[in-house]
Amino acid sequence: MRKLIGCTLLIALIAAAGAYGYWTTQRDVGHYLSDLRVELAINAGANQNQGNLLGIEPELSPRDYQSLALLHLKLAAYLSAARDAGLLNDKTVVVLPEHIGTWLMLRGEKSELYQAANLNEALHWLALSNPLAFANAWVRADGESRINDAYLRMKAGQMAADYQTLFGGLAKEFGVTVVAGSIALPDPRIENGRLLAGSGPLYSSSVVFDRNGAPLGAPQRQRLPTHDAQSYIQPSSSQQLNVLDTPAGRLGISTADAGVRVFMHGKFWDQRSTGQGVVSRNGQTTQDQPVPGARLLNVWL
Repeated sequence: MRKLIGCTLLIALIAAAGAYGYWTTQRDVGHYLSDLRVELAINAGANQNQGNLLGIEPELSPRDYQSLALLHLKLAAYLSAARDAGLLNDKTVVVLPEHIGTWLMLRGEKSELYQAANLNEALHWLALSNPLAFANAWVRADGESRINDAYLRMKAGQMAADYQTLFGGLAKEFGVTVVAGSIALPDPRIENGRLLAGSGPLYSSSVVFDRNGAPLGAPQRQRLPTHDAQSYIQPSSSQQLNVLDTPAGRLGISTADAGVRVFMHGKFWDQRSTGQGVVSRNGQTTQDQPVPGARLLNVWL
């Protein structure tokens, strides 16, 4: 009798484990209608055929990250609107906000994650849907917050490839230089023209892609992570900015004649962006209005 009960329990456990393993491999193909509208909020200066800095403040949600196709659709729509408004040329430098690449960790996940009530619940589904990858990443995690590190580390290889495919692809498609916003990766590097994730600490970095979609220089590591991220994001040990030559001039000088700073708009579960974009030109700054929706901030050089 004991053997029968033991065999029954073992079969039940095996069946449950098999069902769970099968569940983790299933991904729904969602149907999501995204808002592709964008407003030209600031257009500073005049076109002197010297190029321009075009900041994009996208309105995004977790569902936009369900696939690269969805995210490309939205960002390409913004760039198409900018092109129609005469804001794109072969000297245009497009600037995207921080964290836009980090949320690529959400790509290709189960519907339960996108439908979560809050960020903590969404991250719970992320780990539950990728148990082996999460456990492996947790063992290799660095920093005080091993769990937050593991969420990013477990998908780092995919995130790096997606980041280059998406933003390098947009740069080539529209013939512009793209400052692709930040992404959190372990010890990121450029090798043979590819952005790769390493095995060391996590850094928040950004990559510039030229008009052919190729990376320009090394990833620029963030010198001072936000307070909330300091338990798992390592600050850069270098105090120097990468200075890159672009068709619009040298990019990355702190004492630049013109600049643009942009933020993500939209809501990620219970987290909402509140930053206001700013452009500067010849020592004068103009700040955008705190209104919802996608925004374009342009400054002519």
